[in-house]
Amino acid sequence: NPCCAFCKSSSDFVVKHGKERNGAQRFKCNACKRTFNDRTGTAFAGLKTRPREVARTLAALDEGMGVLGLERVFGHAEATVKRWLVNAARHVLQVMERLMRGVDAKFIQLDELRTYFAKKEQEVWVWKSMDCVSKLWLAVHVSLARSVEECKAFLKKTTRVIAQAPLGASTDGLQEYGSLLPKRWRKTAYAQVVKHYEGRKLVSVERRQVSKHTVAEVEQLLVELELGRTLNTSFVERLNATTRAGPARFHRRTLHYSKQPECVTAAILLRQAAYNF
Repeated sequence: NPCCAFCKSSSDFVVKHGKERNGAQRFKCNACKRTFNDRTGTAFAGLKTRPREVARTLAALDEGMGVLGLERVFGHAEATVKRWLVNAARHVLQVMERLMRGVDAKFIQLDELRTYFAKKEQEVWVWKSMDCVSKLWLAVHVSLARSVEECKAFLKKTTRVIAQAPLGASTDGLQEYGSLLPKRWRKTAYAQVVKHYEGRKLVSVERRQVSKHTVAEVEQLLVELELGRTLNTSFVERLNATTRAGPARFHRRTLHYSKQPECVTAAILLRQAAYNF
């Protein structure tokens, strides 16, 4: 038997206490006299639908199926799927906060992915950081703008995950990174990769020194870590491509944009958990 979900008493005080209507095993704690079932405290608590069906539906959503398609194939209403998604993301966040601690990140790349919500009426920015050595997706942050305050919040989330400041880091040419990142990670060899376009055509790439370390020193660190010879953001950009290939709301030229920002946050948290674990 499990430990008590409420008073945390050992399994010696917990006995089976029948079953719920949905088939879940019910238990009773003889210490606090309260009852609970084997779904209490999980993303499936309080749901009438079987956990396997909920998990299958959310997996299909994470792999690129639209909500309306889910409704046609699995028969679950759009509002129901949204409720499952937001509830699962809340539990995923709790699990990630416990597991993602003290990561020994050597070289971190940071970038932003743009999507929309509300019929493409409002931009949404998904900030992401990645450890290039372990390929671990470290942190994610969702905002409606790329402002100084949002960048601070994103860097704070990334710092909370890692054990110490990384040896090196690279980003795109966003000005907020250049002003905030060297102050937060003072000993990190950091440089920016700035791409210049004419229309949609890439015409040149500038590698810009931002910290006290030169671009050559950052590239030497890349060689030592066996991450390449030229300063780049290719690892996190590949993560962007993986994200684009996942939930339909992140596809380009899609009809499946979220109606609320909270759904974007929930979907990206689920994608992060699926990618890491």
